[in-house]
Amino acid sequence: MKYFPMEVIDKISSTLNGQDIVRFIQSNSALYYRAQHPSFWKHLCELNGINYCHPDTTWKELFCSGELSTMCPHLNTNMLDPSFIKAKKQLIWSHLKNNRETAYDTDHYATDKHSIILKLSSLHIMELWCNTCIGFDYFHSDTKQGSKSESYIMKKLTKKLGSVTQEIDTKKRQEIESDIFRIQFRNSTTHIIQKDWHTSWLLFISGKTIHHPGPLLNTKIARQDGSLNPALFLGKDFELIGNLTRWYIERMYGVSGTIVSSESLKEKAEYCKLLHSIRLRQQMNSSLRYPFNH
Repeated sequence: MKYFPMEVIDKISSTLNGQDIVRFIQSNSALYYRAQHPSFWKHLCELNGINYCHPDTTWKELFCSGELSTMCPHLNTNMLDPSFIKAKKQLIWSHLKNNRETAYDTDHYATDKHSIILKLSSLHIMELWCNTCIGFDYFHSDTKQGSKSESYIMKKLTKKLGSVTQEIDTKKRQEIESDIFRIQFRNSTTHIIQKDWHTSWLLFISGKTIHHPGPLLNTKIARQDGSLNPALFLGKDFELIGNLTRWYIERMYGVSGTIVSSESLKEKAEYCKLLHSIRLRQQMNSSLRYPFNH
């Protein structure tokens, strides 16, 4: 093996599975020494077309996991660079002015003719694809799609592309979030969030301010142990949001603390009064959606 160029040895190594690569590197002292450095495993991943890795995962763990063959080769950490994000946001959000549903970035990887497709509308919250390679649905990101490293890059990229600064069309985001607000309770579980954040959010989506409320600090309505305070009042201390809004807030704004579902309180007697006020609000919302015909 000592007469083989390292390029050839690396190429052979990159085709082996996790068990075989361990045996292979033990057959040569020089190769074994190289394998002690992360750069060796990173190079093997790059030879498989993958140059990104979850920060909690080592390159060795990624290579030995066997996930390389299923990962999208067109994603990379350079896509999170501010200059890249700025250019893509301008392209995507300007397109959304004319097409509410979908924005196509056909210059994602010109050499491979792949495109980023971003859906950002009231019914499709932050769906993102590297076209023909991978689908990643940010709206249903609780389901397992892709590897840990792949999902990490897609989530980071999606959040950065969806964020709005002064240079991007703030009005478009206000329109989209206003649509989400209007339809959020259709066939939906209700969730509890702080009143002050909800009020700031309504001011933003109504166009009364250009400043969005930032991350949801859902901690004032919790007790010291983190559970929901049962002495709260609906409309004074907290407000209700639907599933659609909850998923959107978690992905676009971020949350500190826990967003509690009203469904999780039904079996606890201390929340009886609080749940009664929630049910009354739900009935009011239902009557507003389905008014009687006179």
